[in-house]
Amino acid sequence: MLLRIVNHSFLLTAIGIGGHFLFHPPTASSSFVHAKDDTENIHNGLPHLAAGDFGQGLRKKRNVGGRRRPNKKKPRKKKKNNKEKKKNKSKEENKDKPRKKNKDKKKDKKKKPKEENKDKKKDKQENIQNKDNDKGGDSSSSKDSSLAGSFANNGKDKGNQSTAGSNKPSKPKQPSQPSAGSSNNKPSKPKQPSESSPASQVLHILSSKSTTIDTKLFLYETPGGGWEPSTIYNQDGLSKGLQIMNSRGVAGMHYYLGDKGSSSSNSNDEYKYGLTNVAAFLAQSMKETIKYNACSENNWDLIQGVYAISNACGQLGQSYQDYKCPKGEEHMVCEIDLEMESRAVTNAKWYGAPPPFFCEPKKNKDDFTGKWNHGFMCNVGWLDPPLKCEEYEGQKAGGYVNDKPVANRAGRTDVEGCCWWGRGVIQTTGPCNFGKLNYYLGARAAKDGRDSAYPSIDFCKDPEIICSSSKYVELKWIAGMFYWMESVQQYNEGGWNYMEELRKFVDGGLKDRGFIDAVSGIVNRGCHNPPCGTGAVDGGTERNANFIKTLRAFELIDSPEGFDKDVKVGGGSTTSTACGADHAKASASCKNIGCHSQLDCDAGEYCWNGVEC
Repeated sequence: MLLRIVNHSFLLTAIGIGGHFLFHPPTASSSFVHAKDDTENIHNGLPHLAAGDFGQGLRKKRNVGGRRRPNKKKPRKKKKNNKEKKKNKSKEENKDKPRKKNKDKKKDKKKKPKEENKDKKKDKQENIQNKDNDKGGDSSSSKDSSLAGSFANNGKDKGNQSTAGSNKPSKPKQPSQPSAGSSNNKPSKPKQPSESSPASQVLHILSSKSTTIDTKLFLYETPGGGWEPSTIYNQDGLSKGLQIMNSRGVAGMHYYLGDKGSSSSNSNDEYKYGLTNVAAFLAQSMKETIKYNACSENNWDLIQGVYAISNACGQLGQSYQDYKCPKGEEHMVCEIDLEMESRAVTNAKWYGAPPPFFCEPKKNKDDFTGKWNHGFMCNVGWLDPPLKCEEYEGQKAGGYVNDKPVANRAGRTDVEGCCWWGRGVIQTTGPCNFGKLNYYLGARAAKDGRDSAYPSIDFCKDPEIICSSSKYVELKWIAGMFYWMESVQQYNEGGWNYMEELRKFVDGGLKDRGFIDAVSGIVNRGCHNPPCGTGAVDGGTERNANFIKTLRAFELIDSPEGFDKDVKVGGGSTTSTACGADHAKASASCKNIGCHSQLDCDAGEYCWNGVEC
């Protein structure tokens, strides 16, 4: 069904990766908006339980056949002959003895197959448990903890393994799980890390810090300036995503949670490398999306005082649907479907904020999109009929103006094929990135006969599933982790190697601020030593504060002298936006506080977020 522009809601916060600008209006805090049907429960982080058939049929009554048969009259006693006397005598002798010969035979016949089945079942369970132990698995894990099937395991763990030290003959090999390309299309159970591994220690620490993470770290700024726990991101989804991306990996890459023998000092500290890697990832995520309670990219690019509906195609002059895969990866890209329709599930909640992005085909060759007027008063009860704000939940002002075409900075005046805005905790954007997810994790992998974590999900046909799925709440995390594994953990440019610097930082006592500043540069500007073409890091001070706060929550640091000097750490620092040639100059001058974009600044200046004025 074609969506009409006037009936849509769109989204506001500027987030991006690898060359994207990350400018947010000072009031652009967003809260979760319910999606239709299948996304109804995502705000509380709980899986959407499938409805079962709880109806029970009536029990069948035993057919008693009406009245009881009447007793027959007793016949007269006849004189017993010797043969009958002998028979009765033997009956009386055996009266008190249990009759077991025939009954026992019947019982044995009945019990034997049951006992055999019981033994077989027991052997089968032992065999499965032995295999799990060999793999470091947790055989007591519930079915609910199984989230996704394996990624590419390159043929590992396929052999029949026997339990070490067992004198029992090897059991027959159990049937394997159906492949990703099978008609079953059910994801297989992820491999559990062994209890003694650094990865297991990291996951255990995150689980033990669940309340702290959900109520102290994952906070978003409300329109009133307060801080509340996010309704989109929580520890449960984070840990599920880490477990999958660490144990399964993608294309030979794994999310790093530490490894044996990596510590230069104490073998018991190997988990610290992995936990610090998580802290650096969260420091960026808290700045990019969590503080705005956003999963889908918001409409934030203000052009001559209005927000173009066609910003869904790209903001700050970008064209998301033209993001191509590099040479050698062209076969992974999603095809652009001009008939695709999609609608974002989150958007900002400040007064008059634009509604969620959407995309849809043109109705005719002259079809166009207009603008969002954030100053329009939509709650006017005294009119007849009264005006109501109905474009999205929680709307207080604003409305569409579609009387003429309004172009985004790239000149687009429609939203046909523009379904590739940013999604997830570190905003996966463009058909190449969604194509990679589909190629390695989704329906494309299953179609090609490769192992797939989510064989039933086509990220190319429904990229919004990353934010809208209530069944796979970890997807919003996994999309960001995939980026982290590919672009941060693999970073090795200009003599700066991320994995080496991570170990140096931990071995040096977690004191060098230069580490997190370099990581922020990679995420925000694509280099470890910005400015690199696109300017200085946006919100560098805030990212550093997030990092310190997370390290403290994980009990990796106490309060090293000088490390957090002049840094405000709390629900969030009191920051705004301001103009300047770089972040330092904007912080020093506090010029044009509250700017929305570069257009609000003088020539040679940018609008910087995270400025403390």
